[in-house]
Amino acid sequence: MKNFAARAEFLADPALKPLGLEPVAVQCPFEGGRPVLRLFIDRRPEPDGAEDQALRGSQVSLDDCAAASRALEAALESDSGEQPDGYVLEVSSPGLDRPLLREADYRRFAGRLVRLRLRRDGRVSTRRGRLLPGDALALATDEGRLDFTLDEVTSCRLSLDEIVF
Repeated sequence: MKNFAARAEFLADPALKPLGLEPVAVQCPFEGGRPVLRLFIDRRPEPDGAEDQALRGSQVSLDDCAAASRALEAALESDSGEQPDGYVLEVSSPGLDRPLLREADYRRFAGRLVRLRLRRDGRVSTRRGRLLPGDALALATDEGRLDFTLDEVTSCRLSLDEIVF
């Protein structure tokens, strides 16, 4: 399943780009005795950097999920790699508390409130604050600026506290 998940992740970006969507994460658990390919999608950032959606959270619709499912299924079918028998493809939004997984995610959501878990010196701590813009990964917390690296992050999610509906 790992090879299938990696291939699906590789094929997802070019398959979703024409739809204005991007893959956020791919999971491949076994559920109910069969493999599930789970793809989380989000809107692609605006090319001019206008991130009005960043303040509202993801606006992925059911139609977006259906279109993404068809596009990825077509890409997987045209790919020459093996597919597990009877796999189920699920496509959904990453949710309002979207995980930040890539360095580009941290830059995209600069200014947003997040919950960040870091591992430093063998200890894990949770911090809450606003992502700071710039080249360095940093968080503005009540205690001041906290610089960190992507390697130190165990998880980071957007906070639901400031979502505008």
